[in-house]
Amino acid sequence: MENKFWKGFLTGCLFSIVAIILFIAGFIAYLYITAEPSEYTDPKNYQTIKEKIEKQDKISHFPKNIPTDAKDVEVFGFSSMPYGGEALMLSFLADEKYIDSELKKNKFINKNDKIGKEQKLYHVYKMNDKFNEKDYTYFVIRNADNEQAPNIFPYYNGIGVNKDKTKILYYYMMYGD
Repeated sequence: MENKFWKGFLTGCLFSIVAIILFIAGFIAYLYITAEPSEYTDPKNYQTIKEKIEKQDKISHFPKNIPTDAKDVEVFGFSSMPYGGEALMLSFLADEKYIDSELKKNKFINKNDKIGKEQKLYHVYKMNDKFNEKDYTYFVIRNADNEQAPNIFPYYNGIGVNKDKTKILYYYMMYGD
């Protein structure tokens, strides 16, 4: 009789442990499914916005801090992790010396007068209703549109400079398929 008691007790404990594990897994799945994308647009939160980007190596061309003398600063950060999409954009007025210095710091694969097809997604346009991509030249660090091999999470990054060479736009976008 005592052996049946312990057998039933151990079966009950095992069942309880499995039920708890399934409950926790279900709760995590619920959080994953209901995760809302987050958008950030306040320049005061630039550091926080940068920290939200999972792929930190992809934003190494961004300035560590927004220059103190920067004017007309606009920031746009987007993260929909764990789904795979994120973006960070920073633009501000700068003098030609600053812009030339920033362009010399990075290695670019090409220079374009337009961004790649994927880069035209709404992130660019949400930054500023006045933004006109045709006014910029893009110094491309990486453009997944130009790659032969399929990429599960294509990303695009680089620096845009307006035609007057008075405004700089740092950009990074990564989209999950």
